[in-house]
Amino acid sequence: MSVNVSFSWGNLPANYCFSTLEAYKNDIFNLLTGNIGGNFNGVIISTTTPAVGDRDKLWVKIDSTGRPLGNFIYLGSWIWPHPTPASGGERRMYAGTNDAAGLWAYDGGDGTDPAGATPTTGSMWAVDHDFDFAIPMGPGTNPLTYDGGAATVLAEGGVAGATLGAEKGLIDKTELPPIQLGILNTGGASGYLQSVHSTGTPAATGEGLGESGVVTQNTALTDFLNNPQGGGTSVAQKHHSNLPPVRGIWFIKRSARMYYVGA
Repeated sequence: MSVNVSFSWGNLPANYCFSTLEAYKNDIFNLLTGNIGGNFNGVIISTTTPAVGDRDKLWVKIDSTGRPLGNFIYLGSWIWPHPTPASGGERRMYAGTNDAAGLWAYDGGDGTDPAGATPTTGSMWAVDHDFDFAIPMGPGTNPLTYDGGAATVLAEGGVAGATLGAEKGLIDKTELPPIQLGILNTGGASGYLQSVHSTGTPAATGEGLGESGVVTQNTALTDFLNNPQGGGTSVAQKHHSNLPPVRGIWFIKRSARMYYVGA
């Protein structure tokens, strides 16, 4: 960030005479003063809060080793605006704890609940629970289509965003390809192979692949082929997983707090 500095020159004494060029340079600079931006009457660099008489100055707060911690101006208290707008649309990922010892004290927060944040108090960041148990994806239209259907669209939904997908799912029988299975029928005097179609209907007597005998229906297989999602008398179909390997991490958003506080 650039800052304008307004300089003022002092006057050298009458009949001034310098002894060396170095002394001349020092005499000139000792008479030079400047104000930052024309709004501050100097700069205070200190670890402690400036005195009441220095509230018209810019305070550069440092730690005990001299490292800068931040710049502050006095407007009722020593404050400086957070660079990310309060309650804005920016999101970050945060690996830590969602409490006073973690997120609530992160990035200048004072360790208190972000739900009660004011412009100068409370947590700077809060967990965005719209992302709980969700994987982020950019809104848009899938360039691929499947089985002659329309392209999948993930719409932009404002702050919350749109959602798609599920952790687990069941196979629908419309998703099964046409199949014909051979099963071992043990209903006759000796076993034989019987043809069963993908509709779940057993082949008629005489279509068995092997020794003829009494045709009996394989109930479990028929139930599955008729209804892969379950509901038959012999099938309790389980959900299959759609979830890839993931790692949990907080998605956070800015609270209503607007300012860092120096003291």
